[in-house]
Amino acid sequence: MSVIRVIVCIVLGVLSLPGAGAQEGADASGSALDGPLAPAIPARREVIDAFIAREVLIAERDGVPVRVVRLGHAGTLERPEALELPDEGGRALPLYRFDWLRANERDVEIRLRASFAPVVVVEPAAQVVVVSPGQMELLFGTLEWEYRVGDGTDFAVTAGPVAVRGRGVGTLERDAAGLSLQVAAGRFDVYRDGSVVAVMGAGQQRVFTVPTDLSVSAARSQLQTELDAALREMRRGTVSGERLANLWELTTLSGARYAPLEDSSDPRIEDPDIFLREIAEALRILAAHRFLPPPARGM
Repeated sequence: MSVIRVIVCIVLGVLSLPGAGAQEGADASGSALDGPLAPAIPARREVIDAFIAREVLIAERDGVPVRVVRLGHAGTLERPEALELPDEGGRALPLYRFDWLRANERDVEIRLRASFAPVVVVEPAAQVVVVSPGQMELLFGTLEWEYRVGDGTDFAVTAGPVAVRGRGVGTLERDAAGLSLQVAAGRFDVYRDGSVVAVMGAGQQRVFTVPTDLSVSAARSQLQTELDAALREMRRGTVSGERLANLWELTTLSGARYAPLEDSSDPRIEDPDIFLREIAEALRILAAHRFLPPPARGM
């Protein structure tokens, strides 16, 4: 049984965001603002008790099977928390709200912790944000849906305004064309902006467009602006619900632009490590404020 090795981005110091050092040093009257330039972000570590993640063991290989980006957490996941698992093998790690997960060389299973029943399998190069026990945001790549317990209404895979709910077996893939769903068994309901747009059964396949009206540079610029605004609000108290909703929309939009370009080492991403950090900082702020986006707009 191999020990899963996880790269986790951990930050224990102050924030280091574009524009953070250029935050407003004075209010409208010119008087100096009290407090540090980078406001403290509450370290709210909310583990998702419903889920565990583990690599699918194929053979002993070099390399890192899964990357988890989780800012603001002390400690390390180089040796993740061990869980009691069946003898079929694999080392599991707990998932926290707004963990940003990328499968690398191997598939990564996400299962229900209590019953060990499968939920989804994240295929190599796919990237997801584990939002809550009821939602995962697919940024890029392929998920194998294996969720067959319950009535299928308490779990959704989202891609921007599109949400998929159901019980059965299927394949979801997000790329530049949008989100495709191919159903092998069961029933799946697809929503756009809170309204049902398709009910699909075994043997059916469809592609649902996801808006791509912003370039990667424009999406990143807007995310940076929203991050700076959120930091200024935090210095004065708390971040507004509207700001958090905007931050979530721009974070998922930026992540969906970043992920495929990272996978192909596309030179259109300038300073990819910094871009990753910007997305991760936004996820950290959302987690700190216990933000819960709707699984499908208006639902």
